[in-house]
Amino acid sequence: WRAGDILMKLLFENWRKVLKEAKFEGEATTMVRNIVNKIKDHLSANKGEPRIKPRFGSIKHPLESVAYDNKYFGGLPKSLEKEGIKKITFQLRVEPSTAFGEGKKFSVSGQTMTSDDEMVRDRIVSVKVSLSDEFRIGDMSELIEKMKDTTVHELTHGGQSIDVLKKAGKQQKKAFQGGLASIDALGLYYLDPSEIEAYARGTYKRAKMSKVPFSAKLDDSIGEFINFYAHPKELAKGEIQYTKDEVIDFFTNDYRQSIISYAKKNLPAAVIKDGEQETF
Repeated sequence: WRAGDILMKLLFENWRKVLKEAKFEGEATTMVRNIVNKIKDHLSANKGEPRIKPRFGSIKHPLESVAYDNKYFGGLPKSLEKEGIKKITFQLRVEPSTAFGEGKKFSVSGQTMTSDDEMVRDRIVSVKVSLSDEFRIGDMSELIEKMKDTTVHELTHGGQSIDVLKKAGKQQKKAFQGGLASIDALGLYYLDPSEIEAYARGTYKRAKMSKVPFSAKLDDSIGEFINFYAHPKELAKGEIQYTKDEVIDFFTNDYRQSIISYAKKNLPAAVIKDGEQETF
């Protein structure tokens, strides 16, 4: 090998790593930017307030859902269409502040639905964005971060193989039959390889956006999971079979290590601080 050939090979390998790590990130960024602009226009038109649609009548600039679908709406990136993703919908709404937890100004959730057959992929991605009527422009940065995380998460599912999603579907069916009420059920869902990949890539996007270590954003999300599952109201439910300590142990050990292991193998540019070493 000549020096020039070796350099070209290294550059090519690094470029492949960049493409692998940034999978769906550009598409997510573009779509989220469009949605954010619509939210900003809505706030601007209503004196900085989200404004809930009245029971009767309408508001001048309502916050409406947005769909990306080449068949009817246009705008679906070709890279996603190649993965079998047929449609992406951002469901936007404004709700009373009483519908949110204490101190919460918004919620973002996602879902990927599949209708694959043995040969053809057919996936629909949905991201639901709900704003509290107390949401203001100052809350936008946090909202954008969560929207990008969720969008990358769901697009990752949209790009996963038929076999991976079939196996994940079986695991999740078992997990949700009992309402994620036990540590075993939490493990079936959160430790499934399809979810580990999706959560890791969503977290990676958040870390890059905030310019903080991957492990820092991972610990933030773990804190959110613990606050939800180990909340006194959640633990008080009759069907719950786990304790607060078991929830903390599961997410800070089993779940965290699974995400870190995936990142070390597949996201080498992620900054991981886990006590003894720092990996780039």
